[in-house]
Amino acid sequence: MAFTIPFALATAACGSDIEEDAFADCEGRAYTATIVAPQDGATDVPTDVRVRIQWAGGIPDRYLSMTTQAGQPVATDGGGTDENGDYELYQFVPATQYTLRVGWFCVIDGGASQKDYPLATSTFTTAAP
Repeated sequence: MAFTIPFALATAACGSDIEEDAFADCEGRAYTATIVAPQDGATDVPTDVRVRIQWAGGIPDRYLSMTTQAGQPVATDGGGTDENGDYELYQFVPATQYTLRVGWFCVIDGGASQKDYPLATSTFTTAAP
């Protein structure tokens, strides 16, 4: 299953017209996500690793973002499904640190506003060439 995930998410900020209470219905939902691979703190991760996340709780609007240590976004090269479940593919550079963040976002006001809710993070380093 391949899907496109928005990288930049709008959030309610100080001074905005949206009050934090506007998202009260979104708070406390029992959604969970586990980053299966690559695990947080992993080193010598292959540059062709399949990124795997286990989602639970019927998350309606989920996101996945991958960045380099410098904060540059990394675009997915697609994904698929195999005997171990769903995965995403990236073009990783050797000997580079990456951070994977997953979560869900709540959309209110007919799509006029949204807020992200992080669920899991994994920082890992790819193997040297």
